[in-house]
Amino acid sequence: GAFVFDLALAVVRQVRRQEELLRWHLTYAMLGLMWWQYGHQQASGAELPVPRSFSLQLPSLSFHMEHCCRPAMVLAQVARDSSPAGVVVGRGECSSVDLEAQLATVLDGRLPLFAADFVGDNVLGTDEEGALRVLAWHLGLDKGRLVQGSEPGLLAADDVGFVVLACGGDDTEGLSAISRFERLVAQMEQWNSFLRGGEQSAILAGLGFAVRHPGVVEAVSQAAMLLGDGQVSVAGGTAWWMRLRGG
Repeated sequence: GAFVFDLALAVVRQVRRQEELLRWHLTYAMLGLMWWQYGHQQASGAELPVPRSFSLQLPSLSFHMEHCCRPAMVLAQVARDSSPAGVVVGRGECSSVDLEAQLATVLDGRLPLFAADFVGDNVLGTDEEGALRVLAWHLGLDKGRLVQGSEPGLLAADDVGFVVLACGGDDTEGLSAISRFERLVAQMEQWNSFLRGGEQSAILAGLGFAVRHPGVVEAVSQAAMLLGDGQVSVAGGTAWWMRLRGG
């Protein structure tokens, strides 16, 4: 009993330490950016006063130890537990075959799984009630291998409750921090506009929420404050998800 208690206490301390380190990283990154902007503008001849005080708006972080172990499989478990109408992988300018395959494996047909190349013009108008439609391909498994439907279909917001964004995973290691940030922000804004047409709030999720990927951390943090409920859930090392505000 004492050994189990000590082990549990050590895990809790480690999680709290991770939360502190991540918050410190965000805070120092924000302060560093502000001082860089101030120095740059001062060097250009602009006389700007230093603010006496200011507040940093950071999302609340919720660490989940019940989900294990690989980040992509964590997101599949979260999607399965939340029981959405359907799960969509938002490819955009990023894609991850490994992510899609693991989602298909864990979901195992229990939830519809799709992939959508949602990049600007891929929203195909509206129906009679003004609801947006997006072009998407059905994903599944055939003898353990990921297969994609031959013909795409049209999805409405109510057909989707859980969207996994590919930018940030291991398959996108070649991207710079600013590229990850810009692509992820664009994806989240597009999907938020689409999902707001549904009757229920939806969940945005992805990979790469770690100090070594500051572009992902910044994009997700901004979205949580501007589009979501101010909270980011983290598990499996780099997996993240957040609930969007209702339309």
